Amino acid sequence: MKRQLTKIVGLPGDSEDLLQLAAQGAEIGLWYWDEVRQKLDWDLKTCEMFGVPADCKVTLQTFVDALHPDDRDNVIRHWRHCVENRIPYSADMRTVQPDNSVRWIHGRGRGYYGKRGEPVYMSGLAFDITERKRSEQQLARANEQLRLALEAGAVGGWDWDIKSGTTHWFGNAHAHLGMSLEETSGSREEFWDHVHEDDRENLRSAMAAAKEKHGQFNEEFRVVWRDGTIHWLRSRGRYYYSANGEPERMLGISSDITEHKRAEEALFRYAAIVESAEGN
Repeated sequence: MKRQLTKIVGLPGDSEDLLQLAAQGAEIGLWYWDEVRQKLDWDLKTCEMFGVPADCKVTLQTFVDALHPDDRDNVIRHWRHCVENRIPYSADMRTVQPDNSVRWIHGRGRGYYGKRGEPVYMSGLAFDITERKRSEQQLARANEQLRLALEAGAVGGWDWDIKSGTTHWFGNAHAHLGMSLEETSGSREEFWDHVHEDDRENLRSAMAAAKEKHGQFNEEFRVVWRDGTIHWLRSRGRYYYSANGEPERMLGISSDITEHKRAEEALFRYAAIVESAEGN
C-alpha cells in the first residue's frame, strides 16, 4: 500500500510529489499536524518507523501510544512548547515496536501561524537514528570502561588538539605531576614545567622524531613535583594527521614507574656492593 500525506500545505502539486519521492528515497518520514482540526497525518515511512500499520487512522493518541512510556510526557510537552512559542521543533524519542524492540526516532518540524500569531499547522520530518544511538551508547560504555581501567591501573593520558592548542588530560595524568584535578589547568606548558630539566631535550626530540616519521614514541623521563620529589613516568603516544599530512592531534598515555625505577636503583646498588666485596 502506498500511503502519502493527504496534503503538504504550501507546495504546488508537482513540488509535493517531488518531496514525497525524495523523502522515500532518503528513508525519511513526513508528518503534518493540523492545529485547527487537531488532526495528525503520517506518510508510510513514518508509520513504519513508529510501528504503526499502514492502514491505521493516525491520531495524536496513536503517536503518544507508540512512544516509549518514559518519553511520552517530555516529548509532548516539548512539542506543545514549540508550537505555542513559535520555536522550531527538534527532539529525539524512543518508540516501542510491536515486537517490543525499541527504535530511536528524531523528529524535526516547523510551525506556521495565522495573521494574529495563532498556530495553524506544523509539518516536519522523521529520521530513524537507532544505529547512531546504539553507536553512541557503545562509545559511552567503552569510554566508561576505559576510564575505570585507567583509574585502576594508575594510568593517565592526554589528547592534544594541535590546531586549537587545547589539551585534555584524563585518568591519573594530573596525579602523575603531583597535583589534584582542581589544581591543574591541563595545559602543555604546565606539563613541560614539571618535566625534569635534564630530560626535556630528549623527550622533545623523541616527540619530534615520532612526528616526522609518523610513528610512535615511547620514552621514560623524570618529573618534579611541587614538593621537590622526583618521579619517573613512561609515556607512549603518537600523532594523528589530516588529509594534507599536517599533524592535527596527539594522543598518548603515561604510567608512573617510580617504584620500578627505585627498585632498579636499589638492585644496582646491591650489585655494586656485592661486586666490591668480592673484589676485596
